Amino acid sequence: MLLLCRTAGSRLSEQAGCCARRLRARTAELLHIDTKQLGRIWEPGKRVLGPDARRPHRNRRIGWQQLHVAIDDHSRIAHAELLAGRGAESCSRFLERSVRWFADHGIEVARALTDNAKPHHARAWTYARSCRLVQRRFARSTAIWKTQLSVRLGDLKRSRARGGSRYVGTLTDSAGETHYELGISGPARLIQKVLAESDFEHWIEPKATEKDWPSRSRKLWTTYAGKDAGARELETIGALEKSVPAAPTSKNSIVVSVRRTEGEGTWWGAWWPLLALPAGANLFFVLPPICNCFGFVVPASGDPDLFLTANGPFTPTIAFSMLGPGSIDSVSFGPPICWPWTEFMPWFRVNAFTTCAFGFGMSGFGVVP
Repeated sequence: MLLLCRTAGSRLSEQAGCCARRLRARTAELLHIDTKQLGRIWEPGKRVLGPDARRPHRNRRIGWQQLHVAIDDHSRIAHAELLAGRGAESCSRFLERSVRWFADHGIEVARALTDNAKPHHARAWTYARSCRLVQRRFARSTAIWKTQLSVRLGDLKRSRARGGSRYVGTLTDSAGETHYELGISGPARLIQKVLAESDFEHWIEPKATEKDWPSRSRKLWTTYAGKDAGARELETIGALEKSVPAAPTSKNSIVVSVRRTEGEGTWWGAWWPLLALPAGANLFFVLPPICNCFGFVVPASGDPDLFLTANGPFTPTIAFSMLGPGSIDSVSFGPPICWPWTEFMPWFRVNAFTTCAFGFGMSGFGVVP
């Protein structure tokens, strides 16, 4: 076992007088995973051995090896392995062994933070992560995501409501204003089962224009779904057995809604990394009045389907996607020109055809006054 000591920071940060660190409050909440390529040198060269050194081409074991490291964010306990490669298979196997190793030491990993390397978007990595119920987080440095904020269910104020529980919290936009509210309502046990371990990552841009909407939405799509969008399972005869799900009820549904308490004209972006939904249950996501929107479901396991209605859960469906297991479902709707009288409230409905784990993202743009 390795235990890394936490210091004030690097020499550069100490000299600059700034050291901003965000540490998780409890063990196992976040696991940092990374790789380092090391030169494999089995015997020294001429600087050490002189004329007796072998010629380079005779040293057949020379080359590269990969150091895989997993560090718990809170305790700084680390697990490391020296492997031959850093492809999808090596990374996924290392993740499985790391989760087991931390579990043997009493640490049940909830999230894994990695970079955007291709192995961490591969099916082998996604499958290994979903089997271990580990949520995926990416380190991002792109300027468009600097206004990202994250909220968890434990950060919201809970109260009793008709038919279950209600959670309410305040959201902050890119300008630091708190004129926004997040509400979650539904059966208490179902909310805890589906949302207790998931983050709500959101981006609110009050000064975004209609020209900004395509680029921001495209960035949201490519970051979370674009790399996996082309890798889908072949459709089978089982698709004929699927039908439009039954109408949702208050006992098998959760409604997640966002509203603006002051002002108007906002671009919205949101992402839930990993949600677990039992078969037959429904999860609704509601945005404030907008005139263009899209949503997508990235499955880790099972078969979730996506439906879109306007201004209510029981209005006619205006877009839907019922692809098979392993496929990304996406829907969109909006007129070519955004006017105040074309705004509507989108209701995204995720229905679990089978018990499933997935990530959900959505975006919308309202009229700027």
